[in-house]
This record gives sequence, C-alpha cells and structure tokens, in this order.
Amino acid sequence: MAAWDGHVEAVKYFIHCGCPLEGTNSRNETPLNLAVCNGKMPVVVYLVEYGAKDEVLRLGGEDELIPEVFVDASWGGHQSDSVMSRSRQGCIVLLGSSCICWWSRVQTVVAQSSAEAEYLALSESIKDILYIMSMLEELRIPIKNPVVVHEDNTACVQMVEEGAISRKTRHIAIRERLAIIAAKDDHLVEVCKIKSSDNVADILTKPLARVKIDIVKQRIGIVKL
Repeated sequence: MAAWDGHVEAVKYFIHCGCPLEGTNSRNETPLNLAVCNGKMPVVVYLVEYGAKDEVLRLGGEDELIPEVFVDASWGGHQSDSVMSRSRQGCIVLLGSSCICWWSRVQTVVAQSSAEAEYLALSESIKDILYIMSMLEELRIPIKNPVVVHEDNTACVQMVEEGAISRKTRHIAIRERLAIIAAKDDHLVEVCKIKSSDNVADILTKPLARVKIDIVKQRIGIVKL
C-alpha cells in the first residue's frame, strides 16, 4: 500500500506542477524526487514522456539572430548519497527566440556559498558560449558582441565586475576565474543582473509552480501541437 501511495503522490505533484525539465534535484523532498529515490523511476519516466507528448520546441522565425544566455544555480540543491550538498547548475542559450542549447548538471565541487555556486555555473556557461560563437562563425552567421548573459545573483555579478581575487574567493579554481575574466576582457560576454522571477534557467535547477513553468516554456519556445 505504501508503494502505491508513493505513485499517487507523484501523480498529484505532476498534475499540479506539470512536466518538469528538471525533476530529480532539489533541497525540497517533492513527491517526484521521493519517487525516484524510492525506486519508482518508471512512474516518473511515464509522467515525463506522456505529459509533454503534445508539445514541441519551436525553432526559427526571427529575422535577427541575437544570442541570449540565462544561468542559474541552486546552492546545495542536489541531495543524494553520492553527491550530498553539491549544487545544481543550469544554462539556457537562446538564438533569436529559439532555444539552441540547454543543460542541467551537478557541480563537481561543493560550493561554500550561493554566490560561488552561481560563479561556477557562469564559468561553465561561458565555455559553452565561446564554443557556440566559434561554431556560428564557421557557419558565417554574424553575431554581435558582447553576448548578454543573464545572472540573478547580485554577489556573483559583483565578483565578475571586480575581477580581483579576495579572501573569500581565493579558493575558487583558477581555471574557472580565467574563463570569465578572459571572456569579459575580450568583450565577448556581458554579465547582466536579472530578476530571479525572469530567469528562465530556474526550470533546470529547482522545482517550479505550474504557472512559472508555463511562462518559461513560452519564453524558450515550447508550444503545443
């Protein structure tokens, strides 16, 4: 009976919150998270597979292709036996109104603050941005520099603007700092503060309410058939 109750709770959560792009990482023990941890993965797979079967990702439709990047991290947001207290990071890259790249990963190190978690996520996203820009250049698609990167953590944005190593940031790996500093000094990227409510990358790092999920899907070009 307990196993069936777990299935019911997962279904209830799915009906209320919809089909998540990220549904297995959070500091909150949602029914979907518990379903995965308790060996009920087939239920989650069924919900995700059939819950969005009438939706597609729309590509194209814009005259001007302007890259736009959204980055987010959930500090200590991944709780499991193997990666306890590590943060979840996510990135969404839009070209025009089309979502061309997205990822959600657990960070390889334990961040000591939310600002550090966001900084590490920003570094990873910039590496992807530079690769995408290089690929677009090979395809002879003109891109205006700098590429705007949206970040919702004020402390992280200040760390990027200052660029200096302080007592609080000296432990961050040099390679992470260099990726951001080099891109900023070459005017390839511009990190801009954005409201957390407007950051579409939230969907890759934490569970969201159904209304917010619908807003994000519309913003990144997911439409119903």
